[in-house]
Amino acid sequence: MPNPPRSPACQSGATVTLFALPLTVLWGQFAAGSDPAQIAARFTHLPAGTAFTTTKTPIASAIGAVMLPPALFLLPEMRRLFRSHAKAEILTAQSAIHIRRIGQFLMGLASLGVVIPTLPGISLTADNPTGQRVLTVALTSDTIGFVLAGGLLVVIGRAMAEAARPTADNERFI
Repeated sequence: MPNPPRSPACQSGATVTLFALPLTVLWGQFAAGSDPAQIAARFTHLPAGTAFTTTKTPIASAIGAVMLPPALFLLPEMRRLFRSHAKAEILTAQSAIHIRRIGQFLMGLASLGVVIPTLPGISLTADNPTGQRVLTVALTSDTIGFVLAGGLLVVIGRAMAEAARPTADNERFI
């Protein structure tokens, strides 16, 4: 095969993000715990009487951190795919598995993206009087895009697995 494709920038980007993301989330947790006004600035849709206390704001901030584990599973999968492509391992069963898993994690993140933003509003307004509590559910175009992209990657991963099967059979024959 002539020049194998290279993806060092993509692999490096995934690596940097893999290590920077948890640090960024930890920093956000620390900042939210030390300054409830930061949380109040993010939740401007809540009723005026909502108290942003040093007890409730870290809980509301921690709920957002639930998105971190799926992202931390997604990024190594991306690194493995980019590493395989750098070695010119393109149409392989392993690449198909990586692509399918990336799609599954994207779909999982999109699902969490619908549920998780609801929970901070509930936790911050739980002690508000009746009629002043908030339950907000939003389905954004970003979420729909993540679901569609994830679904597309799952389908591509499955198709690649089927396409890679004859190649693997031929290699065993030779």
